[in-house]
Amino acid sequence: MSMVSRRNFLKSVGISALGLGVGARLVAPQFRVLAQEGGAPTLSALTRFALGDLEVTVIQDGTTTFDPTIMGINADLADLTALLEANNLPTDQIRSTFNTTLVKAGDQLALLDTGLGAAQGGGRLLPTLNALGLTPEDITSVIFTHFHPDHIGGGVTNGALTFPNAVYHFPQAEWDFVQSVPSGSPIDGLVQATTGMLDLAMTAEQVNFYAAEAEIIPGISAVSAPGHTPGHTALLISSGDAQLLDMADAALQSVISLQRPDYYAQFDADGAAASATRVALLDRAATDGLQVLGYHFPFPGVGYVVKDGAGFRFVPMI
Repeated sequence: MSMVSRRNFLKSVGISALGLGVGARLVAPQFRVLAQEGGAPTLSALTRFALGDLEVTVIQDGTTTFDPTIMGINADLADLTALLEANNLPTDQIRSTFNTTLVKAGDQLALLDTGLGAAQGGGRLLPTLNALGLTPEDITSVIFTHFHPDHIGGGVTNGALTFPNAVYHFPQAEWDFVQSVPSGSPIDGLVQATTGMLDLAMTAEQVNFYAAEAEIIPGISAVSAPGHTPGHTALLISSGDAQLLDMADAALQSVISLQRPDYYAQFDADGAAASATRVALLDRAATDGLQVLGYHFPFPGVGYVVKDGAGFRFVPMI
């Protein structure tokens, strides 16, 4: 497997390094990027599409597999198995994706979550940005949805802010929770990672704690979505009449979470609240015809939600 040069890659997808021209609203074809780090080439993927006057790029930071039973810890095993089989999904292991998002508005570049981070989980965000001709210094805003490591892991590299010129935006409700966790808690490691990153941003005067339902930066607003974590937040990306609802982890799996939104996951801090939030967001998306983005949905995780009996169904754009 040979290394694909950045120039050849950019030529193949018809874009220049920073010439992220706006085209049709529909999602563009999926592209594969061969990025190399430490001598070991690995595949990453991205897809790009216009949202009004904004340009949105979804980057596959990585993938993993998990036991599907952890997606329905309140489910009857027979019912969950039947659901998986009815949708031709394996009953032993399901694949999950980490979809980070880059939004370009004029000369502003905002990252929505930072993925796993290279040190923690071999995240592909930075090599893929590099393949696009972007450096960490080019990012102007980093917007976090919550404090879980697969969302904040790329915020710090080698003890320093990965994106040195960016404002780090973090939900106020989540920060309030993180500060209230007692020392020695089972999530103490996650708390320390979060506070360590945000302490760096505060020292550099590059942090903003945003309120629920606030406009974080022009075109991107917070949508309160508690349950997965106490301050978990979805993001509404808007340009004119075009809108995309980044659900973050309000819906963790494109089949289970939608067809059975009453199921909650082992990862949810408050299962009942997570389920209520999920139903509210999915109903809003289905009723208003919003495009949605699922952080852990099959890449690129962009599509629509339709009502389907007592639940919902995800319709991918590609």
